[in-house]
Amino acid sequence: MSLPKAIASGPAASTPDAVKPVRVAIGAGVLAALYLFVLFVVEPVPTRVLTVYGGAKNDVERHGGLEMQWQPPPGMTDKEIVERFRTGEHRAQLRRDGDAYVISFPRVQRDQVEDTAKFLGGEDGLEFHRVLRVKEMQELARLLELPMRNAKPVDMDVDQWRPDEGGEMRTDYFLIGERWEDIDAKLAEAEAKGWQLPEGTRIAWENLTTERGVLWRTYVIDERVEVDGGDIENALGSYDPNTNRPIVLLDFTRQGADKFGKLTEEIVGEKLATMIGNQVYSAPIINGAIRGGRASITMGASDPAQQERERDLLVGTLRAGALPKGGKIVKSGYVEPIDDSVQQWLARGTLALGGGALIGLLAW
Repeated sequence: MSLPKAIASGPAASTPDAVKPVRVAIGAGVLAALYLFVLFVVEPVPTRVLTVYGGAKNDVERHGGLEMQWQPPPGMTDKEIVERFRTGEHRAQLRRDGDAYVISFPRVQRDQVEDTAKFLGGEDGLEFHRVLRVKEMQELARLLELPMRNAKPVDMDVDQWRPDEGGEMRTDYFLIGERWEDIDAKLAEAEAKGWQLPEGTRIAWENLTTERGVLWRTYVIDERVEVDGGDIENALGSYDPNTNRPIVLLDFTRQGADKFGKLTEEIVGEKLATMIGNQVYSAPIINGAIRGGRASITMGASDPAQQERERDLLVGTLRAGALPKGGKIVKSGYVEPIDDSVQQWLARGTLALGGGALIGLLAW
């Protein structure tokens, strides 16, 4: 059995068993071109390539999304804002516009524009707060004559726990009801009678699914923001292996990990509230300093579909970055995607022909 001779020139190049370089080049080029064409039909054409052909300049124009104008808080520099905000081809775009910033965030649905703007703009962003146990909450039961026997629509209840390392029993009083509006009305009634929380604290809410149904409860939190979304390096959507509820896995920045480790060390035996806006999503008891640079958030909605929507929205915005509180969302709105289907086909054809020609040249 004789083997083909790969000879580019000379008398032997005309023998029947010689490999023809031109034929090899054409064959390799055609196969490469077909592969690239099919690849970019299945996979999206890179946005940067589309721009060359007059298509979408970024992912917001291509897929639609949010565009908002945000005014930073006084004294915050451009460098500080850019460092907190991660930008890129498939992430949010950030540009100066006078004394404000224009922020464009791709793949946001029309009905998610308002919530996403609040997340990005710092109004309803991710924050970690200390949960405080204050005597003023215990006084509410007497002041409002709450029986603490599951009365409706609002009653007082109590959490009790002993830290893992031992020590005294911890007791936390809270209001619970079927609607947060009913609880808010009770708090207003108490304030009219002269009741108030200690300075530097406020009420936060958690939505619970219990044997008694879906209920709301209160927490007293320290108003100081200990760690926020700007301390998050990355976020990933997942599911709790025990409950199968949607969760968000957080990776802190180096500075964020140090802050989170210090915070959890200071509050061992107490609770730490993970909050979005004024709603508490989880408030676990901290049994030791957490220094691994990772944490997780369990979504708080009772409807599984809503839990997944909230998780995906939070993951997307945390990946983009988080602007600090104190700024102002001047306006926000939905950007319709442009129709650049012709440019996409041109880009696919050019990428296929260019790639095929390059492979053919290399083969030749």
